[in-house]
Amino acid sequence: MAWQGKMISSRAVYHAYAEVEAIAFKHEYQGTYTGSLCENRVRLLLAKADGSSFQILLDSNSPKGDCVTVEGAESCEVKGIQLVDWSRDGTFLLADLVQWVYESDALLMHVPIIYDVPNGKFIRPDVYHFIDEFYKTDFFKEKPHPAGNFCEFVLRAEGFSADGNLILSASRPPDDPTADEQVFCVDKKQTFLFDLRTNKIKRLPSDYKVPRYGTRDSGSVSEP
Repeated sequence: MAWQGKMISSRAVYHAYAEVEAIAFKHEYQGTYTGSLCENRVRLLLAKADGSSFQILLDSNSPKGDCVTVEGAESCEVKGIQLVDWSRDGTFLLADLVQWVYESDALLMHVPIIYDVPNGKFIRPDVYHFIDEFYKTDFFKEKPHPAGNFCEFVLRAEGFSADGNLILSASRPPDDPTADEQVFCVDKKQTFLFDLRTNKIKRLPSDYKVPRYGTRDSGSVSEP
């Protein structure tokens, strides 16, 4: 089963879309197989001008093609993607990658990445490290301190500020009836400005409105 998102275009006449294909594995020896039964292929595609063909920027089938950094550790378990917006000048594309592990109780995480079109590269800020420091939580650390704070939050990429920095939000996770105890870092949604040059974060007012710079088109796109 395949899913294709809407195309999102920038003021600099770049066009992008994302797609996810869910694949179910059928194994000859079902009784002894212990691996995953499902997998997702995630792709991000870009065309640099009207009429040009789409090129693959990110492909989870490529080695480390879908890897992100969370609390200093590399993670390559991306199963979903959502395009968020373009920057004001139309040259930076923000996407939200979604990570989880099939057939496990691993936490579902949203991790932002940014594609720098002029320089042809991804920017993968370790935003969890700095948000964790803000809330003083060890919850998302690979090797948390035994006596650390373990409050939870759901992180989302919301867009770009006018000067090209990242807008993030932290919200309360849904209740988990299987958990022994849940401690939340936040009860209501909080919005932050993340400076991509200094890695500093600043909490924004509760009534802050995230600007939108890209345009979405539900029309068909050509495969690369």
